[in-house]
Amino acid sequence: MNRPSLPDPSQSHAESPFSRMATWILSSGAILSLVTGFLLLVFRKDEAREVSIGSDSYSVSALGHHLLEQLLRATGRPVSVHNTPNTVAKQQHLLVLAEPDDSDIDKLRTIVRNADQVLVVLPKRIGTRDTMAEHWIGDASLCKLKVVENVLEEISTASVSRPDEPPERWQFSGLMPELPTPEIQDLQLLQGYGFKPLIRCRQGTLLAELSGDDQTIYVLSDPDLIANHGIGDGNNATFALEMLDALRNRRSIVLDETIHGFEKSLSLWEELGRFPLVLLLVHVFLLIAIVGWFAASHFGPILARPRQLANDKQFLIENTASLMMRSNHTNLAIRRYFRDRTRFTAQRLGLSGNSDEALLAALMKRAEHQRNQDFAALHTTVEHLKRSDHQIHPQEATQLARRIRAAFEELVHGSH
Repeated sequence: MNRPSLPDPSQSHAESPFSRMATWILSSGAILSLVTGFLLLVFRKDEAREVSIGSDSYSVSALGHHLLEQLLRATGRPVSVHNTPNTVAKQQHLLVLAEPDDSDIDKLRTIVRNADQVLVVLPKRIGTRDTMAEHWIGDASLCKLKVVENVLEEISTASVSRPDEPPERWQFSGLMPELPTPEIQDLQLLQGYGFKPLIRCRQGTLLAELSGDDQTIYVLSDPDLIANHGIGDGNNATFALEMLDALRNRRSIVLDETIHGFEKSLSLWEELGRFPLVLLLVHVFLLIAIVGWFAASHFGPILARPRQLANDKQFLIENTASLMMRSNHTNLAIRRYFRDRTRFTAQRLGLSGNSDEALLAALMKRAEHQRNQDFAALHTTVEHLKRSDHQIHPQEATQLARRIRAAFEELVHGSH
């Protein structure tokens, strides 16, 4: 009859720490959260475009330059918005710094110094947010000339004026072709020396060039030409596009937004702390916490792989000894072994008797005849175990069983 096989402890399945419903809820929530984070990462909009009302390319307010960016893209001109510090390569772009204020002059100085070709558009107007529409301005006013001159003095010794009389005609020189007449309210112009006028009128200079040994700086005095509120007036859109074409000389245009505070770090660790990448970080920490909580109840010594069963004599002897050690019946086992050997040996020798005592007496006579003194000593030892309450050690019992077997074998074969 075949014995049923015992399960292998090394292949047992670990019990799940969660119920089936809890596992389903946790798995569904984790997958949904990961998919949501991925979609937000792929289809997210720049947060600056959502809130800015200032003089930058993200702003859709009257003061912003979003229309200029869109117009450049729509007409096929190469343009990009730059918001990563110190990553614009020289001699490849026309860098546009549109209406920087005087709040961070050190940043302005650093950007201008590192640029090969840069257009600085001076600031002119300031506004406040509309309480009914957060993307628009509620009112606007001209900023103080001191603010404009603080920006200008970083690149030139010129000054700024706002003449009351409109210009009668515009003059173009140098690399600037003849452009259509612009329409500008509250005109702001450059005054003084130390620059080369590219577009000027009798009251002052609208576009100037400052050339150094390895750098060219252009200054546009009035930003209304490129601002959302003014680029659609008259011929201003054509004026702005053709002016930029002449300045960039087939280079691409980069609208710098780091000057307005819209900087994106190249550090992965900083980006992981911002939405939506922070969702990924949260998932990692939750996963570590769940794994740690699950593993905390499963720590302990490594379970030894159970030894496979064998059929050899050594295994049987060791297994018997182990059973005797566990049951604590070694004395009884030796006595029964001695009795069984008595019966088996008497049968081999053809001896007969009505009881075990008669068979043992016949074997004792045979041992005395063979002068097998060890047999009598073993019989005395076994009788002592019968009366003793102290159980001998299994190893001692194994040795005693071997002596019993040898003594009975000697009865059969005689002494050698």
